[in-house]
Amino acid sequence: MPAPVATKTRPASASADLPWWAMDAQEVAARLGTDPDRGLSSEEAARRLAAVGPNQLQAAKTRPRWLLFLAQFTNTMIMVLLAAAVVTAILGDLKDTVVIVAVVVLNAIISFVQEQRAEQAITALQRMSTPQAHITRAGQPQTVPATELVPGDLLHLDAGDVLPADGRLLAAPNLRVNEAALTGGSVPVDKHPAALTDQQLVRADQHNMVFKGTAVSYGRGRAIITATGMGTALGQIAGLLTTRRPPPTPLQRRLATLGRVLALALVAISAVVFVVGVAAGESASRMLLAAVSLAVAAIPESLPAVVTLSLALGAHRMARQQAVIRKLPAVETWGR
Repeated sequence: MPAPVATKTRPASASADLPWWAMDAQEVAARLGTDPDRGLSSEEAARRLAAVGPNQLQAAKTRPRWLLFLAQFTNTMIMVLLAAAVVTAILGDLKDTVVIVAVVVLNAIISFVQEQRAEQAITALQRMSTPQAHITRAGQPQTVPATELVPGDLLHLDAGDVLPADGRLLAAPNLRVNEAALTGGSVPVDKHPAALTDQQLVRADQHNMVFKGTAVSYGRGRAIITATGMGTALGQIAGLLTTRRPPPTPLQRRLATLGRVLALALVAISAVVFVVGVAAGESASRMLLAAVSLAVAAIPESLPAVVTLSLALGAHRMARQQAVIRKLPAVETWGR
């Protein structure tokens, strides 16, 4: 990789549109209105915190528990079973009705309880994590909660630190940062404070920048914070995750396909049985009962419960390996 090339000092108007990595330290400090040696004053930091908000990612809006429970009944196979339960109830077969309803409810309870336990575990881990940041304000070193950081703060980095915000490096003696959580890189990245000439670099090539959520593997450094909260690279990813619905897993797609094929096949076979019986001289009511009974008998009532129990056992085994599974279908994707 060619050595980074430092840019010359430019007028403020010329550097206003440049990305952070293409500006030198003095330009970054001037643009953020901070002193690269003393940092922000306490009053200015408080004003900026009130303006931009705390340095934290916005959590996705949680749905009420009753709505989460009802969501367990929305897949195709469960809907087919519920339809079968209604039909058996109308036909007076209470034994089959009770069995089908019990299987469906058990399946929903297991999935709901697993998701709730995972959410509680994740919430507990978030509460246990109270990161602190080492900064300089008004010329004095301070340790403050990471949520109180604002753009323009001077951040000090040491080996083992997890970056609380995005920043432009001012000094980076032997600094290496593990950016696997953000870029997927398998080895720590060497960092330096020199400005880069290319204005179209992807994050993996922005070697004078540090990003929220990455970790310092070696060395130390000093950076000016350029973005906090949802304005960080990690915050942008979090925003996409909260606005996009995750795609179904391979197992969910296969079960949905099976449910649709099974429903269509049962309707077609029942219709054929009904038509053939009536054509042979049987009464319509008797053949309707026979067709519906055939459809109910062909439905695999235990399949959803078996799948759910299998996934729950997988989630339990992964929990013993310190892996928290929020959604049961994720067990199947982790195993692929």
